[in-house]
Amino acid sequence: MSSILLLALASATAAAAGPADIRQAPAEHCMDTRQVDSVYQPNDTQLLVASGSRHFQLTLSSACPGLTQADGLSLRAPQGFVCGSGQETVVAGNQRCPVVAVTEIDSRSYALGARQSQHHSNRQSGTLDTVEVTAKAGVDREQRFARGFVGTSDYCFDPAQMRSWTETPEGLQVMVNPRRNQGNVTYAVELQGSCPMLSSSPSVFFRSGMGLGQICGNAGDRVVAVRDAFSGEPGPAWNNIGAQPMASAGAGMTTVATGQCQIAAVYPVHS
Repeated sequence: MSSILLLALASATAAAAGPADIRQAPAEHCMDTRQVDSVYQPNDTQLLVASGSRHFQLTLSSACPGLTQADGLSLRAPQGFVCGSGQETVVAGNQRCPVVAVTEIDSRSYALGARQSQHHSNRQSGTLDTVEVTAKAGVDREQRFARGFVGTSDYCFDPAQMRSWTETPEGLQVMVNPRRNQGNVTYAVELQGSCPMLSSSPSVFFRSGMGLGQICGNAGDRVVAVRDAFSGEPGPAWNNIGAQPMASAGAGMTTVATGQCQIAAVYPVHS
């Protein structure tokens, strides 16, 4: 079951405010509940929340398991701001959980925690890690309902929507179609160890280790470097999967895989 839900705003003051109103947060670290897009629960005492282009970690006063799986999840906060004062409360089912700390985190930490929340909820329910398909995948930055898989745009991308890629010291940056990825344009793809074959390969493709059609940094997710070669030409000595004919490139040419590297993490990059 996907752990992503939209928070229901319970502050009457915030709900009455119009979209054009200017709201001043009590402190820089405070989170505006009116801009909440998604929430995950990586463990029993924390929630991860995306609010506009910012990401937050909410620490609860005690263990509150299964919040994102309960009906009627809401966040009650004076003036609609969560600052960790102990006066803000997460309500879900029969649970009322005070928020005692709020910390702003980067998109990488948010994505890793979001992926962890899937495994956490699956351990509680005793099922394997899955992806739930639905018509509503949350609200993107332009307040339009996005298409695709619920929640996966927070820590996954669809390789079929890849427009271009560039090599980075940590791995790759992938440009995708934002309409198919909840408004995200660029994803960082971190690799496990070095991947020298990328520097000599004009093309890459991705393989999902779980057969989801999404690349999330799950076990078995990998990037495969490919290049054109004359038919029968062997791959380089450091090729760790062998020169495998992939497709005909015409006139005695074939596309061969020159190497593959395991993917450790995927997360959006915001400018």
